[in-house]
Amino acid sequence: FGVRYDVYAAWVGDGLEREGLGQKHVEVALAELRCGRRARDVLKRLSKENAKHTGRQLAKVAHANPHVLFNAVLSQIQSYDNLIQPIVDSLRFMTPLALDVLSFSLVAHLNSGRDKMQDDGLFVSQWLAYLSQFVGVLYRKYPSTELHGLLVFLVNRLRSGHSLDLVVLKELLVRVGGVEMPGTELSEKQLHGMAGGEALRAETVAFGVKERAARRAQAALRGALFASGAALPLLLLIAQQRSHILYETATQHLKLMGWLFDTCE
Repeated sequence: FGVRYDVYAAWVGDGLEREGLGQKHVEVALAELRCGRRARDVLKRLSKENAKHTGRQLAKVAHANPHVLFNAVLSQIQSYDNLIQPIVDSLRFMTPLALDVLSFSLVAHLNSGRDKMQDDGLFVSQWLAYLSQFVGVLYRKYPSTELHGLLVFLVNRLRSGHSLDLVVLKELLVRVGGVEMPGTELSEKQLHGMAGGEALRAETVAFGVKERAARRAQAALRGALFASGAALPLLLLIAQQRSHILYETATQHLKLMGWLFDTCE
């Protein structure tokens, strides 16, 4: 994936649409502007009822310039979480190249440098939460989409001590892996179960396994974890994050620290 991502980065250049004016050939910049305007016009009409029809229109836009389309798509998702499912449903007509570009765009947006905590420092930023949900839903429905790049990105982020990116990994494990992590939304019976012995705790955790797990998505996630060599580093880094969260996290809010600490379990 590294060579392909380098090609995509060169394709984007110094920016898309208006950001590319003065940096790219004028005809290329104008074509990106027209493509972006068309993409936003189509997205305005997107709903759960017309996802199939709109998906065909989005596929035509993606055929011309997938980077511009997915930049607009991901920008919309970061503001409106109700668009996540319709957009994922509309991607059924995308070519493998378009979905591969989407995987690159996801990593680029996650690495955009935006603040991943809200201004009050109590919660994860809305854009990161929505984008993480989209990642989980996307890879559950389209398991053949490139995943190695995202896993390597998460390994590098956790290695650098950025614990907030655990929310992306959690969505992958919950939605794609099919396992609901205990610790945040436990019933009273589960709380009692977690206070028991080792066997009882194991059975309590098993209650979180979803009944209709996507087997193809699970197999794809498992294969990507081992093929990319990210499985063992992720396990070690998650274990290290617990001490990092307690002693090195910038925030002083106990609620956020507690949530991050529980996510590592």
